[in-house]
Amino acid sequence: MPRKGENIYKRKDKRWEGRYIKGHDLSGKARFGYVYGKTYLEVKKALIERKADAKETPLDIKSGEKRDHCTVL
Repeated sequence: MPRKGENIYKRKDKRWEGRYIKGHDLSGKARFGYVYGKTYLEVKKALIERKADAKETPLDIKSGEKRDHCTVL
């Protein structure tokens, strides 16, 4: 079952960390990107921007190039 909700956590060093799915590798495994900030809202805004960018431009994780379409194996 997929996880629901936000991946925003407070770290021991008092910063906030947000995690988002950056893309998938060729085997379909999710690759994550991380965002750090001093406040919860700062991280939440950055995550919204990064998630929107990730949906617009899918990446091939191994080569780092933009893909026009996704290949399902």
